[in-house]
Amino acid sequence: MAESIHVAKLGARRVVGIDISPVSIENCRQLAKREGVADRVEFKVMDAEALEFPDDTFDFIMEYGVLHHLDLDRGMAELARVLKPDGCMVCTETLAHNALIHAYRLLTPKLRTAWEVQHIIGRKSFAIMEKHFGSIDRHFFHLATLAAVPLRNTPLFSPFLEAMRALDRVLLRIPGLRWQAWQVLFKLSNPRKHSGRPAV
Repeated sequence: MAESIHVAKLGARRVVGIDISPVSIENCRQLAKREGVADRVEFKVMDAEALEFPDDTFDFIMEYGVLHHLDLDRGMAELARVLKPDGCMVCTETLAHNALIHAYRLLTPKLRTAWEVQHIIGRKSFAIMEKHFGSIDRHFFHLATLAAVPLRNTPLFSPFLEAMRALDRVLLRIPGLRWQAWQVLFKLSNPRKHSGRPAV
């Protein structure tokens, strides 16, 4: 939820951050005080699948690496509900399709739960999102650049990374290949409002 503080420092007049963990909420409140934005940022303990906000509350919603923790259908329905009709949501997530990255996830089970591994965002996830948002604009990142990771503590890292970024600008234009990227940033807009909340 540090993104909430970042948005406030950029000039947002009112920011609300949520997390299901009371410890995380308290840590963020303390950080907001230290950063001088506590008067503009409010943190609440809340379940993203059952938001306590009224319909059409927010102009802008952002998240970073959270969606794969949720029941995506329930979460998307709630996010569409609380977003204003002319608002948008910006998300950053890792992608499920790269076999090497997925093998790493399977080989490091202590770093994430089995649920997380099974629910990393992929093509099927976007089909669910399309039920709740009329427009999805995607941008893919980090395919060739992953080859620079072994060099990160050497003098070769920076020039090699720049070369791989240039290669990615070509590779990630290819429709099928772009799904092999490590991360995707996407904007959801035109929320579809459904009557009532999804059944538990």
